[in-house]
Amino acid sequence: VFIGTIGSGLCRYSRKDGSSLWYIEDSTAKHYNKGKVVNSIFELSKNELIIGDDFGIKVLDTEKHTISRPYSKLFKEQLGFPMDSLVVSSIDIDDEGIWYIGTWRNRGLIVFNPEKETVEQHFPLQDLSNPTKTPRTNIAAVKLDKTNKVWLSLFNVGVSIFDPIEKTFLTLNTDPNNPNSITDPQIESIVKDRSGAMWLGGARSLMKHDPEKKKFNLVSNSPAADIRSSMSDIWGLFIDSDKNLWVGSVYRGNGVDRINIKTTQATNTVPKSAREGQGVALWSVREDGDGRIWGRTTYDLFVTDVNKKNMASAWDRSNVTPGDTGPVNTFMLDSENKFWIFSEKKTWWVEFQGDSIIWTDVAT
Repeated sequence: VFIGTIGSGLCRYSRKDGSSLWYIEDSTAKHYNKGKVVNSIFELSKNELIIGDDFGIKVLDTEKHTISRPYSKLFKEQLGFPMDSLVVSSIDIDDEGIWYIGTWRNRGLIVFNPEKETVEQHFPLQDLSNPTKTPRTNIAAVKLDKTNKVWLSLFNVGVSIFDPIEKTFLTLNTDPNNPNSITDPQIESIVKDRSGAMWLGGARSLMKHDPEKKKFNLVSNSPAADIRSSMSDIWGLFIDSDKNLWVGSVYRGNGVDRINIKTTQATNTVPKSAREGQGVALWSVREDGDGRIWGRTTYDLFVTDVNKKNMASAWDRSNVTPGDTGPVNTFMLDSENKFWIFSEKKTWWVEFQGDSIIWTDVAT
């Protein structure tokens, strides 16, 4: 398991023996890598990974533990600047193997075709009256839709959709006079669901794109919303195995919504400890192999029953305490139906035995 971090480089974790290797910017490290912020990891071949970090794009040989920059010369020749100056934020790759690379610091969208050895640079906010001026462009997320168009979230601007064939952009901004427009200029994430629909997670709203009606359906606590949620400040999105959308709140007292996409009905749950205090919540939601929904917040860890109901604190039934784990960072259900929880102190396998929740330290 390869884990990209913000500040500590790349971690390689062995599920077999619980050991870990670090590729990090530290002269004492066994495997040195210049780059502390790893934003993207893709499989290139059986023993090669693409790493996108704050010093561009690299290839890791997972057998030899060597890191190379096979495309540095090509990028420098065709773009006119070194790859080290690319601060990569996100990468998506289409079915033909073409890379779409989002960057910060006004480097725009980089389109790389490894087979043809071509590199192109495109700017969604290019001023056509002054084409030599580099526009201010910070791209956070890159996601291909089902028609192979590339969706980009532009910092504090909105969304831009790149057509790889026409090499043109359609930029979508907020427009209070247009009910079909996006509702938030700050798009934090772009997700494509199993049906191919595109979801935009904004700082203050959630939107689903309707390509037939050419509009964005708004999910919020607003009379104008297409899907009425109990909150507008949304954090943590998840679509479960029953195709319900789970929406967590930024704030503690608002809890979490389960939204039936077909009926657009939202059911709000505010667990007991969510009502006992104030502050932020910052939900993260995942599903385990038995169908239970887990919710991590800044103040508690919750879990439902197998019917996705009766959400309550997980600690009351666990064989460990929050002091044993430290803050919970994230969850993962692997291909073998094993549920992982990554906490500040350790990494765990977690399972139910009857009504009890058993945490096992993977290192043991």
